[in-house]
Amino acid sequence: MLISRKNFRFCVIAVSVIALCNISKIGQIVAINLLIWQESPDLGAVHSVIDESSKPESLVYRFWDTKRIPHRYIAISYLKDNFNDFPDFFNEFDRLLQESTVSVDNNVKEIALGILSYGNNGLIDDYIIKLLNDADSELKLFTLRYLNSTSNHFLIPEIANLLNDQELKVGAAAASLLRTWTGNDFGVRFQDVVTNQYSSEIQQGVDGRLAKLRFGIGKWKKWWSEFADEYEPNDFKLEEVVPSKILARDFQLEDLKGDTIRLSDFRGKTVILNFWTSWCTACAIEIPDLIELKNRNGDDLIILSISLDGAYGHGANLRTFIDDGTQSSDTRGEAGLAEGDFYSSQSLSESRIRKKLTRLADKLQLNFTVLIDFSGDIGNRFNGQELPTNVLIDKEGYVRRRFLGSRSVDNWELLLSEIQ
Repeated sequence: MLISRKNFRFCVIAVSVIALCNISKIGQIVAINLLIWQESPDLGAVHSVIDESSKPESLVYRFWDTKRIPHRYIAISYLKDNFNDFPDFFNEFDRLLQESTVSVDNNVKEIALGILSYGNNGLIDDYIIKLLNDADSELKLFTLRYLNSTSNHFLIPEIANLLNDQELKVGAAAASLLRTWTGNDFGVRFQDVVTNQYSSEIQQGVDGRLAKLRFGIGKWKKWWSEFADEYEPNDFKLEEVVPSKILARDFQLEDLKGDTIRLSDFRGKTVILNFWTSWCTACAIEIPDLIELKNRNGDDLIILSISLDGAYGHGANLRTFIDDGTQSSDTRGEAGLAEGDFYSSQSLSESRIRKKLTRLADKLQLNFTVLIDFSGDIGNRFNGQELPTNVLIDKEGYVRRRFLGSRSVDNWELLLSEIQ
């Protein structure tokens, strides 16, 4: 887990205090307050404090009610690991579970699905339908993968609707699930979905697989048009819960020129925080989509690309761009970067990191602002340990989405349209 040097020191202090909990109630209170104070407390330390508490349910809610992204993740992670320890679990944590189903954080939503699946309560079916209709294609895919291990055939109408999804991979995953549940096979295989561009030498083969995929999905649609009447439509409706607004507290970081940029500078505009490092392949893959997204939205959309190069936990694997003139014909892959564009180093000064990132930004012709979070403190605030992490903030300054990984430009547009 990535934590800043400052928070790491406090984590050590908190863990030390935990050791005294059995002889000092004051020590336990101090440990709890220290962990709550941190931007990104250590998950193990928090779980240990909760285990030592005489009222663990109250302490879980204390972390949850901070309305901080890392704290909420830690709270629901504790419930996932320990729900059998609470005799009346689903009543005691009803509010938390309800709120988790409308969380801004995909990680929380995914854990909530796992917890609710053990509950044998009506909420799980409603929640699955809600996830299948979410604007985020990756949440749909996550839910479809979950359903692969179930036999909830009454959901076939919902799955069939996803054959028309704008994301081909969602339609392919829906078709694969229908094959499992119905026994029909129209040749759709999820592995035929290709999300990356390839060089011209093999593009013909890629196009052939995609054409086969679309043809198979078309046959599934024809099947559904013929047999839809055999399946009862679902009328589940998830109980409405107003999402807890999570304010994106102001912060300031320096850009590549050394100028100070504040999040509050962009109040009134939609903002995407994109946490990345120069050595992260998955981060490189999403760069062309972010460039295109910015081109489409212009000044109405602010993208703050926050590099964690050099931050605690990332510096040991730092791979930084070298302007050695190497070019790649693949404009997608690793965002057009050749293997020679990187090298590894365990310790680079902040000035050298800034220079290398500047060269990288110039080579990639980035059309959005790059900031550097040398300490990792802002990354911690948004649980940005796994990369890339994206955070969508509305015009009023509230976090509306947080998720890992890239999204297509079209999917980004759909997510943006929700909060306009």
